Amino acid sequence: MSHVDHARRLRSTTALAAVPALALAGLGVVTAQAATTGCSVAYTASTWSTGFTTNLHITNLGDPISSWQLGFSFPGNQQLTSGWSATWTQAGAAVTAVNASWNGALATGASIDVGFQASYTGSNVDPAAFTLNGAACTGAPVGTPPSSSPAPPPSSTSAARSVAPDRVSIMRRRSRSTRR
Repeated sequence: MSHVDHARRLRSTTALAAVPALALAGLGVVTAQAATTGCSVAYTASTWSTGFTTNLHITNLGDPISSWQLGFSFPGNQQLTSGWSATWTQAGAAVTAVNASWNGALATGASIDVGFQASYTGSNVDPAAFTLNGAACTGAPVGTPPSSSPAPPPSSTSAARSVAPDRVSIMRRRSRSTRR
């Protein structure tokens, strides 16, 4: 076997030995973690005989969000007439407020104040439940990740270390055999 063939075979053997170790080093355990959600809403209405204004103080208790949508339903015949600091819509009793272009981001613990004006006849009962991005606002975080996390995958340097001794032993064996 010529010196060039020997060198090619040595590189092939070394590369083939390195592939499984490097492939394993790149594998990490991927686990899906649910985002922590949670919010609280303080609903403060100022009522007169046929209408009212309301301030809603929304606090994000979950992971940071880049946009939000608040939802609730009126229990009576209340009708939105105008709103501020959000885009307000009403379909039947269901009311939705979507963030404005300037107030969509809410960090964990951050709050935003929005409000609206509405009319009613009869009694003006406050909504009983609110959602933020579809998650119920219970006043507590929901879906908190477990306290322990999985061990990190092995680094590429540890994989290189496991390959290096094999390469050295192959080189030494071949070097000795070619000297004979």
